Amino acid sequence: LMSETNKHGKTAKELKAERRAIQERQRAEKAARAAGNAAVPSKKPASGSGASTIVGSTSATSTTATPLSETAGSTKTTDSKQRHSLTKEINSKQVDMFSHLEITKGANTGLAPKEIHPAILVLGLQFSEFKICGANARCIAALTAFQKVIQDYKTPEGTTLSRHLPTHLSPQITYLVNARPMSVGMGNAIRHLKWEISTIDIEMSDDEAKKLLCEKIDNFIRDSITVADRVIVEYGLQKIQDGDVILTYA
Repeated sequence: LMSETNKHGKTAKELKAERRAIQERQRAEKAARAAGNAAVPSKKPASGSGASTIVGSTSATSTTATPLSETAGSTKTTDSKQRHSLTKEINSKQVDMFSHLEITKGANTGLAPKEIHPAILVLGLQFSEFKICGANARCIAALTAFQKVIQDYKTPEGTTLSRHLPTHLSPQITYLVNARPMSVGMGNAIRHLKWEISTIDIEMSDDEAKKLLCEKIDNFIRDSITVADRVIVEYGLQKIQDGDVILTYA
């Protein structure tokens, strides 16, 4: 990837050199501004003598010199645009497929919205601290936490469970995603759960609907994760021979 060129035809090595040049120029300009602000006139200009303006003097004026603050501001704006452009180019090379492997800043329970369920708060911390690892383990843990959210859920008056429950689950899901990006399996499981909620009969009582959804989650864990994992292993063993090199994505 390092040898590939970006959309402007620049290699990663050239981009790194540009960033280094920008940093060096910023340090030089910062030192120049510090020296200019610290400068003081050694002698007070004589009245009417036409003495030249000294940088940092508050008494002398000049009609031709460009104020240091304007020059610094212009340079700062240019450097900011260049840094933004470089950052945009670097970010464009990031692959979303590997986002769930990134180490995030973690889940902030102190700033969590009040509607976040305690089970989701605990799970978010476990995700962010890598106490639960592996796509299957994380998916099962998330679905189990959603079961607790559903069991404690109460449908507000004037609406139905099938319409309001997805809205109630959205901030729970967002909190987990902020704790650590979802794996592909978790995304599929959440979509399946939302679909199951949408098929709930509006005439069904909340207790019956919540019990049914929890059973659906158990069935999904069994069929789509546990049993599917065994089938994948059995199929994979038929494809692997002694001496083969195996690349795992997890």
